[in-house]
Amino acid sequence: MNTFALVLGLASAAGLMPAPQVHIAVTVYEGDPLGTREAGTVRVLAEPQVVTPTGRPGFFLVGKDVPCPTPRNPAAVEKVGTSLELLPVVLRPDGRVWVELNAKHRQVNPAHGVETAAGFVPGFTELGMRAAWISKPGESFRQRIAARSATDQTWVEVTVRPVK
Repeated sequence: MNTFALVLGLASAAGLMPAPQVHIAVTVYEGDPLGTREAGTVRVLAEPQVVTPTGRPGFFLVGKDVPCPTPRNPAAVEKVGTSLELLPVVLRPDGRVWVELNAKHRQVNPAHGVETAAGFVPGFTELGMRAAWISKPGESFRQRIAARSATDQTWVEVTVRPVK
């Protein structure tokens, strides 16, 4: 960590100044990575705006809850879909930001399920990736999260907005 980030973090923690807010635009895509939205081979799953103080993670999930009954909890649910955790840290006064991305794609996989006294409990397949990079304001970073085939993939594009 450089001196600016350390001093900024200490001043923010001491309450001397508010931590700068980092605005991150995220787009989660699904489909053929060589396709286009116009051709209908790419679908936008979500376009959230993540706003978090420097050094604090931001989270979101594009997905749903799936019933997973167990003998102890017949109303249990599990989350499936694409989840992202973003941890931005402002490095310099010029607005450069260190960004850590932890992404997971989780889907139901009946082949991994089991039959219980409470009924069938589905199994899951989970794919994940971690990445870190330094971004100037306005730069985009694109990363594949899950590849089910050459034309059926989930990927994310992350753009850091200027720090205010």
